[in-house]
Amino acid sequence: MKKLLIISIIFILIILGGYLTYNFLTSDKCNSLSNLQSERDSCYKTLAKEKQDISLCGNIEFEGHVQECYLDLALLKGDSNICSRISKTQYPHYSDRCYKEIALSFGDSSLCSDILDENQRSDCYLDVALKIGAFSLCEKVDVKESCYGPLIEQNTEPSICFTLETRWKNECYYAVAVKNKNPSLCNHMDDPGEDNLNDCIADAS
Repeated sequence: MKKLLIISIIFILIILGGYLTYNFLTSDKCNSLSNLQSERDSCYKTLAKEKQDISLCGNIEFEGHVQECYLDLALLKGDSNICSRISKTQYPHYSDRCYKEIALSFGDSSLCSDILDENQRSDCYLDVALKIGAFSLCEKVDVKESCYGPLIEQNTEPSICFTLETRWKNECYYAVAVKNKNPSLCNHMDDPGEDNLNDCIADAS
């Protein structure tokens, strides 16, 4: 039993030693490029992605490359916490891209609020809304037609139409009535006008 324990400890030490040696050699390889800052920074950035080790970004000298390193790792790992390391004042485009892409990947609209640029923030809400089918997010989109329109086209549930404002509600009931071949749904539209109502009934029949 004692012999087995000793063998196990030796095995663990060999594995650990190999890992530490590998880390040292690969990091030292980047550091050896002493006369070429851009190549050294690129080396550490590549190494950080390979190891998914954010601490290696700290070895990069040029601040812009440090921020790129944070962005690359955040997107690679899908970790929005890393986005907070990116300077919003000096590198807002990196910060906005970080939150936007992770928000879309996970369908998490809460991350859109961290985006500084108004257009990018609106696009973030739009992209997430279309991905998860969330009509409620359309009110946070600048061009609401670009959000409500596609969602209404995708929707087949009359119950969702009831929750929308009059303009979108009517378009929703019209579309659902046609899709379901159910002209009675046209009667749920709010003051659609005789012509619009008749068109809805005719199209849904």
